[in-house]
Amino acid sequence: MALTTLSTDPSTSHISLSDAQSYVNDELRHFFEQATRRAVAIAPNYQRLWAALEQTSLAGGKRLRPYLTYIAYQAFGGESLSSILKIGVAEEMLHIAMLVHDDIIDRDMTRHGAPNVSGRYAQLYQTAVTDQAERVRLANCAALLAGDLALSSAYQLIRGSDANDRQKLAAVGLLGEAIFNVTAGELLDTEAVFEPQTLHDPLVIYEHKTASYSFVNPLVMGASLADADTTTLEALTTFGQQLGIAYQLVDDVLGMFGSVAVTGKSITGDSREGKYTYLAATCLSLASAEDKTLFTQLYGKKDLNDDEAATIADIVTRSGAREQTEKLAADYAARAKKTLADIQNIDNSGRHALEAVIELCVNRTR
Repeated sequence: MALTTLSTDPSTSHISLSDAQSYVNDELRHFFEQATRRAVAIAPNYQRLWAALEQTSLAGGKRLRPYLTYIAYQAFGGESLSSILKIGVAEEMLHIAMLVHDDIIDRDMTRHGAPNVSGRYAQLYQTAVTDQAERVRLANCAALLAGDLALSSAYQLIRGSDANDRQKLAAVGLLGEAIFNVTAGELLDTEAVFEPQTLHDPLVIYEHKTASYSFVNPLVMGASLADADTTTLEALTTFGQQLGIAYQLVDDVLGMFGSVAVTGKSITGDSREGKYTYLAATCLSLASAEDKTLFTQLYGKKDLNDDEAATIADIVTRSGAREQTEKLAADYAARAKKTLADIQNIDNSGRHALEAVIELCVNRTR
């Protein structure tokens, strides 16, 4: 999409989500086209890795992170949206890197209803590597490298943006801060599976793993590039944390009760991995002794079948954990609305756009 065709949402006078999505997708295609062209000069195998990353990147995605960057930039007085558009794409590339690595951690082979990078390489190695465990290991090796490429590419996109040097330097610093925080969240999430539960609070994990890079960083990135003051950035940080936690709580529910056809993700993954989600923690605290015993036996079972996953879901519902999780998500969304309402120097169009994002995040099916 040419920059001159970017329109605004008529209800807000800001860039629309659909146009942001179109721009980001077009820019990703252009970026991967250039990278693939360079890669083939080294080896066809290297081109194949870039192609797998591109296919996974363009298979789906809300492009919410770039959109938040653009909205925050405009909402706090940014006047040259075209100059920072690639920085928004860098936010999405960071997300792509995190998804690729997260799928390796969770041993998932699909994303957006299609094979992810690991899944594509597992299929590719089907004939050459007959041992399944070794094939999966090698497929994950390729995916790990692809995630590294995406992470590096985020910085390259900032470098290639039309932002001024001061803005680029700020963007690089904020991207590094996002990586620092999300890595903490990933580690806590991984270790919560086997460490004593008293050492971990799912909401703290959500703050770092989800809210930090998916909400706080894009909002602060956009507002910082528009020279927003410290008070505003602090308020946006709180807003992003609240919205990010609400988003992840909804994600937990969709991860167990959503439609695979709609979400494009497995509804057995969290149960198979024994993820210490708020949903699971609440179930363990509320379930009857009999249900708690059965839940503990099944949750985290590596060869979990569909019937057993359905049993887990039934226990979660019966315990009241699903209802409590949905209520807490609504509560965090309400806190986010209050925080947003208290921000004084945001323009009305930006406020309306972010109010709509709150609704989009909590009233979703994927």
